[in-house]
Amino acid sequence: MFHQLQYLAALSFVDKRLDELEEDYGDLPVIVKQLQEKLKTQKAMVEETSALLSEIKQFCASSKITLIELKNKEEKLSKQQFLVRNNKEFDAITKEINYLREEHTRLTDRLRTEAVKEENLIKILDAQQKELAEIEEELAEKQEEMEFVASDQNDELIQLKNKRAQLVSFLNKNSLMQYERIRMFHKDAVVKIIRNSCSGCFSSIPPQKIVEIRNNLDHLFFCESCGRILYPEDMIVEEKKLISV
Repeated sequence: MFHQLQYLAALSFVDKRLDELEEDYGDLPVIVKQLQEKLKTQKAMVEETSALLSEIKQFCASSKITLIELKNKEEKLSKQQFLVRNNKEFDAITKEINYLREEHTRLTDRLRTEAVKEENLIKILDAQQKELAEIEEELAEKQEEMEFVASDQNDELIQLKNKRAQLVSFLNKNSLMQYERIRMFHKDAVVKIIRNSCSGCFSSIPPQKIVEIRNNLDHLFFCESCGRILYPEDMIVEEKKLISV
C-alpha cells in the first residue's frame, strides 16, 4: 500500500516521460494545425475563383449564341423593310433593327470585358491551384513525420497513458487538484528534498518541516519558495515499482 505522496511522485515521473515524448514532436503539431487551416483557406479561394470562372464561361457561351440570334433577327427585319406597304411599318421595323443593333453592341462590349476577366481568372486559378498543391504536399510531409514519431513511441505512449489513469485513480480529489494546479506553472510538480533543499528551486527547507513531511506521507507539503510538492530524500521512491502498481 502506497501513500498519496508516493503516488504523486510516481505520477510526476510518468508525466515527465510523457512530456519528453511530446517534445519529440517539436513544433510539428503546431505546424500541421497551421497548414490544415491554410489548406482550408486555400481550398475556399480555389472554389470561389472556380465558381466565378464558371459563371463567366457560361455567360460568354450564352452571349455568343445570343449575338448570333440578334444578327439573324436584324438580317430578317432588314429584308422585311423592303416589303412594307407604308411608312409606319417601315419606322417600326427600323426602330426594332436599331434596338437589335444596340443590344448587339452592348453585349459585344460586355463580352470583351468578360473575356479579359476570364483570362485573368484562369491565371489566378492556376496560381491558386499550384499553391494548393504545395500546401497539400507540405502537409502530407509533416503528417508523415508525425506518424513516424508516433509509431516510434506508440507502445510506450499507450502504456504511460494507461498507467497515468491508474495512478490518478489512487489519488484523492484534493491531491490531484493541487498537483494539476502546480503543473500549470512547473512541469516537475513533485520534487525530492536533497540536502535540506528543494530540488526544484534549490531553496532551503527547515529541518522541522522535513521531519513533518517524513511522518505524514498522506499530507501534502509545499516549497514556500516555488510552490512545488515536496517529498523527503529518504522516502522510498522505486520508480519502476511505483509505475507498476
